[in-house]
Amino acid sequence: MSSSSKAFHDQVETDAMVTGYARALEYYHLNRTKVLGAAAGLAGVVVLGIGYTWYADVKGKEAASVLMAAELRFTNGDFAGALNGGNGVVGLADIVDQYGSTDAGNLARYYAAVSALRTGDAETALAYIEDFDSPEGIMGVSAMALHASLLEAAGRHADAVSRYVAAAEADLNEGTTPLNLLKAAEAAQRAGDAARTRQLAQRVVDEYPSSTSANAARRLLGAL
Repeated sequence: MSSSSKAFHDQVETDAMVTGYARALEYYHLNRTKVLGAAAGLAGVVVLGIGYTWYADVKGKEAASVLMAAELRFTNGDFAGALNGGNGVVGLADIVDQYGSTDAGNLARYYAAVSALRTGDAETALAYIEDFDSPEGIMGVSAMALHASLLEAAGRHADAVSRYVAAAEADLNEGTTPLNLLKAAEAAQRAGDAARTRQLAQRVVDEYPSSTSANAARRLLGAL
């Protein structure tokens, strides 16, 4: 396995798994339609809105129920089985196709991206993660970093830089922020952008001098 492939697999191993509680918090709570701002006389529009809300609610619950079996395979490391389904289990690919507009369908995209990567299909993984709607805050960091890693695998280093920075800034902390800023600097170096490399590496050193990533950032600066 190449060093870059190992890095992608390590990224998935350490960052990609989402806890059950956080999944319930961030994804299984179904979105409610906003209160319609139409005038009271637009009764037909209101009725249509109620009907859509009911449909979306039913569809979302159905999707969450279907996802459970594929999620179990994913958790157990059966990534091909999770992605493709079979033996009575609806696969993640089909869940995305059938329920993609729901929260559970969106989560299935993330699982599908990880599963595709773990089965050696980085191109398909990138397609899934690009359509994934990342949650805000710390829960979105892993998905953004995975997206950046897959962009690098596709040779899109400049695009990866901005995604790593987004991951770094999604939740400012002493762990994931300097790590992803460092990865952004390294991606910028691979993209041939020395100025951006220096700026990002210096940011790690200045803002997170005691972090593990700071030493690597100093070495990177010394090599420029």
